[in-house]
Amino acid sequence: MSPAPAPVSARDRAPRWLIVLFLVVLVTAGAAFTFKLVEFARTLRDSPDVSFALMPIVTYLVVAGGFFCLLAWALLGGHLRDVEGPKHFMLENERALDAAAARREEG
Repeated sequence: MSPAPAPVSARDRAPRWLIVLFLVVLVTAGAAFTFKLVEFARTLRDSPDVSFALMPIVTYLVVAGGFFCLLAWALLGGHLRDVEGPKHFMLENERALDAAAARREEG
């Protein structure tokens, strides 16, 4: 069983300005993407010659939606909280296994 992750101190958290900047960029990019999608839908409705591009865009949206669902699952499941922990856990296990193998060879 793995040990419980240590609580995150205030020093280890991202600064507020970085979080605000991230949210501003995320909202701006989302709004621009939505605008371009609506613009494409209007162009598709007004000009049927553009319909050749519909399938690649639908494919892109389905794939992007799948990746977004994976990201949401990872964030909500807590998989991205302690990204350094497994590395340390593995190294500790390796040290313990090496020590046990050395004791077996001696005895």
